[in-house]
Amino acid sequence: MWRESSPSSWQRRSVVPRSGRGRFWKEFGAFLVDPVRGFNRLVSGRAKGKAPNPTDPMDWRPKGGRTFVATGFRSIGEGSSITNNTESYYTILLNHSYGDVFENTRRKPFDYMDFVAEMNFGEKAKLGNVQIRGDLASWPIGGEGGDHVISLMQHFDYMNNNAYEFGGQSVGVGLSSRFRLSDTLGLTTRVDGHGVILGAVNADYSWLADVAEQERIREYDYGPGAGATATATLSLSGRPLLAALYRFEWIDVRNGSVYNKGSFGSDANHYVQMAGARVVVPIRGRLGIGADAYVFLRDSHYTLANAETGEVRKSDVSQRNPQVRVYLSFSDVR
Repeated sequence: MWRESSPSSWQRRSVVPRSGRGRFWKEFGAFLVDPVRGFNRLVSGRAKGKAPNPTDPMDWRPKGGRTFVATGFRSIGEGSSITNNTESYYTILLNHSYGDVFENTRRKPFDYMDFVAEMNFGEKAKLGNVQIRGDLASWPIGGEGGDHVISLMQHFDYMNNNAYEFGGQSVGVGLSSRFRLSDTLGLTTRVDGHGVILGAVNADYSWLADVAEQERIREYDYGPGAGATATATLSLSGRPLLAALYRFEWIDVRNGSVYNKGSFGSDANHYVQMAGARVVVPIRGRLGIGADAYVFLRDSHYTLANAETGEVRKSDVSQRNPQVRVYLSFSDVR
């Protein structure tokens, strides 16, 4: 898990420009991700040009990246049990990290990032989860190569499930730690707290809005807030065996989705949580069989005020959504 790559091998690889079929498919893949930049590269001739790759691997292919891809089925329930109104869908999972928060030789913004995505086919929204975290700066405790790192982080989050729809951008501080249990077995943990610059949660009372075109109703409550995350992963040679996650977000709303000037307004506090565990059993090489169990919780507290009558109503809404996934996985460690 804690293996090092030879600097000389990185230097040798970094001066060889790509060409031919391999170059074409890389350019084509990059074009699909960013069509505007791909078009500019075609027009300017850079898509065909040849030049040495950067000499510093941190500029193009830092060591320590990890990729976890899984495909299988996801079953969701309702309320207290996975067996209530159970529905199952095909799912694809992707976890990817860029760089190594412990071993990076440079600590500029986004020299370490991690990315989580989930596609659920057949659901109300195919894209069910996107979480991106990047280090703006980091400081190893006790110097480079240490087992504990403090990071200033930026978060982008989007989660869409039967309990809540949440999206937001935030900035926070986290502590990453690693514990060497043997030559190949290791435990990594991360704990962070963050302030939500602007977050959104789907509102339960948006239908009350008095607007000319109902399809233009703002269906989300917006506001600042705060949150916290804790993760722990037990890995074998850098590949996950067991993992646990807990996440909490609070959004404070002072201009809710049903606000209409002079007639109706709402305040709200939204508390959303997710907790889960993962187990992956290696079967051959990088392949494994895995299972996840998650629960998504939401507690929303509304204050609904009618400006014309002065009437104030309070309403609390709670939702719970358990989920189970089983899948075939592929894990890679750079």
